[in-house]
Parts: sequence; C-alpha cells; structure tokens
Amino acid sequence: MKNDIMMKNHMILNETEKGIWDYIIHHIETISKISSRELARATYTHPTTVLRFVKKLGYENYNDFKVNVAIQLKTMEQEDYRIAKDEELLLIQNKMSELNINIINQMRTVLNTEEMNRVYALLEKYSYIDFVATELNAIISQYASHLFFTEGKICQVYQEWTKQLLFAKNVKKDHLVFLISKTGKNQQIIETARELRKKGVTTVAVTTASNNLLAKNCDYLLMGLFKEGISELGQITFTISSMYIFNILFAMLFSHAYTDVFNLNDNYLKKFYEDDHS
Repeated sequence: MKNDIMMKNHMILNETEKGIWDYIIHHIETISKISSRELARATYTHPTTVLRFVKKLGYENYNDFKVNVAIQLKTMEQEDYRIAKDEELLLIQNKMSELNINIINQMRTVLNTEEMNRVYALLEKYSYIDFVATELNAIISQYASHLFFTEGKICQVYQEWTKQLLFAKNVKKDHLVFLISKTGKNQQIIETARELRKKGVTTVAVTTASNNLLAKNCDYLLMGLFKEGISELGQITFTISSMYIFNILFAMLFSHAYTDVFNLNDNYLKKFYEDDHS
C-alpha cells in the first residue's frame, strides 16, 4: 500500500509511529470503532502519542481521524497484491480492486490491436466457435462461449483430454478454435493444437508468451497476463486478462451487428419468461 498517500509530504515516521500505522493498516475494519486509549493500548503506546501521530497525519483530532481514515484507506492505491495471513476485509477489498484496475490498464497497453482485429474478422466469418481448455481455464471458455452464443454463434467447450483429441481429429475446417493455457506448456492442449493444424483448422492461442509451444502451434495469438506463484495471485491475473480479451471481442461483434444481436437476445428473453410462467 502506498503510505505516501496517507503520509502527506512524504513525512518520516519514527519507530513508534510506524508501529501505530502498521496496526491501523491491518485493522481497518475496527479502527473507526475504537478510542484513542484503546488504540494506544493495542500499540503499547500512550494516548498522547496517538494524538500527536494523528495531528502529524494532518487531522485536527482523533475523532476527525476516525471519520476520514476509512474513506482514505479505501481509495489508496495498492503496490503489493499478495494476500497475507489474517488480513482485514477492507485491505483485501482494496487489493482486489486495485489488482483488477491494474490488470485492465496493463492489458490496454500491451494488447495487440492488429491481432485483435484479425481475430474479430475470424469471429465474423465463422459460425462454429470451439474452446479447448482444462481446469480453471475451462471456466473462462464457458464464459466466452456464453457471450458468443448470444451473438448467434454455435459454441462448444472441450476440457477432457479424450474429447479434445477426438474433436481435433474429426472437426471440420468451418470451425474456429480457441486454445487457452496460461503457460502454453500443457502437453494435451499443445497436442490438440498440432492435430488441428494438420487438419487445416484455424486456431487462436490465448496464453502469456509468444514463444511457448502453444503459441507456435496456433495461427493467431492473444496474450493475457500471468505471474507465477499463488502469493502473486497468478491465476486471478490470467483470468481477468483473458476475460477482458473476450469481453472486447464480444463488444466488437455486438457493435457491428447491433440490431441482429439485440433482436436475438430480445426473442430469447421473451421465450424464457413465457416458458417460466407457463
């Protein structure tokens, strides 16, 4: 968390003040409910020390501090998204909010717009859209397939190895296939990509590097973000960035076929509610 947002003019804290600040950061949920004496007791300091610290932060008194601290902490920018043991809800909320914003902003910078336009053209061309993925990436596929279904595409997700291989051996050239893998090292996904290439089927890799085996065995590449290690929330990073890619493709299709897509979904909703009330 950026302490300099709270610490005006980049002020230097002594060890006692650092201890008070550290306690505040890790007890955001309860800090607005306790008195200065209780805060002093929790930080092994004196109430006078707490009041001096609060004024150093720029607040008139402790009550002024309590009223404003939660609001300021909620809007602070996160530098470290790692989740620590027993963190407070608001601190985790801040980290997750900033993580989402950070990922989207990074994607806006690194996303290859030319490749996105090429893949969009493919989506306009093909009616059959398939997804090959495993485990959590299959959930991304299910999400994307639902989006494309609402735009009149016929979609299927293959997440079992046997089905993936049989699909690759039997699919026709009128299908567009997305293959999703964080590292691009999943051997069954790579083998499926190779089989699809032999069949002359158009493929799009959604992965995190242009030089991994999945990318090399697909016709097109859309790159998401991923940082290895559970402490860095790597899977969440890849999921958010991948869904961002599919959201953009969906929006592009929707924008260029607005009336058709709108009518399709309007008819579906009418049918859904008619059946629901029958």
